[in-house]
Amino acid sequence: MRLLRLIATMAAVSLLLAPVASAKDGRPSWTGCYIGIQAGYGATHHDASLNVVGGGLNGSALDLPLSSQGGSIGAHAGCDMQMNQLVFGLFGDYSWLSQSMEITSPLAGTIGFGAINPIAKIDLDTMWTVGGRAGLLVNPSTLVYGLVGWSRMDTSDLTVLGAAGGSFTVPTLEGWTFGGGIAVEIAENIRLSAEYRYTKFDRVDVPLIAGGGGSVGIGLQPDMHTAMARLSYRFAVPGMQ
Repeated sequence: MRLLRLIATMAAVSLLLAPVASAKDGRPSWTGCYIGIQAGYGATHHDASLNVVGGGLNGSALDLPLSSQGGSIGAHAGCDMQMNQLVFGLFGDYSWLSQSMEITSPLAGTIGFGAINPIAKIDLDTMWTVGGRAGLLVNPSTLVYGLVGWSRMDTSDLTVLGAAGGSFTVPTLEGWTFGGGIAVEIAENIRLSAEYRYTKFDRVDVPLIAGGGGSVGIGLQPDMHTAMARLSYRFAVPGMQ
């Protein structure tokens, strides 16, 4: 609910600013490139599992639905081309994340973790996305758009606590991003956007213990919901007008 309220608030602010932007003399052009900064808030659901091979088990010994929340800040750049009321473009952005996840388990104490709970911790560090967007100008200064892209996220090492503790490298997480937003020109060449994104990452496996014909590992497959505000400066590019 907190994330939904944030999305609604940002969209309302953008729409309130739209009449101010469209009242200025002349019609803004959406053809050109832009750079800017962004800030947001994300909620991530982690489909985590404790995977055991050997000892009479072969597969997921325990499914661990987990979640984390936190803010993000970053920078972005892109280029758009306007064709009548339609706008098409490419973009890229990079964000620093502030989300931490603790893995707890009722099996703590049964497979070498002692009485420690949580049994593991991981931080979400950075994320970049490249993609394209397409939208419709509902008035000369307001663009409603959808987007699709490819995202890559880096995390800290997975830190396992207790007798079986240690740090384990987590493979880079990659996946598709879908979303949409509203962009408004609030002053000449200055655009404010409210945007929502959903990212579904591919599954990665982190081996913890191996030997004697068996192994123990943790599988991770996050999906992330993000609401963000973006402030951009547009500039003309020779040959694009």
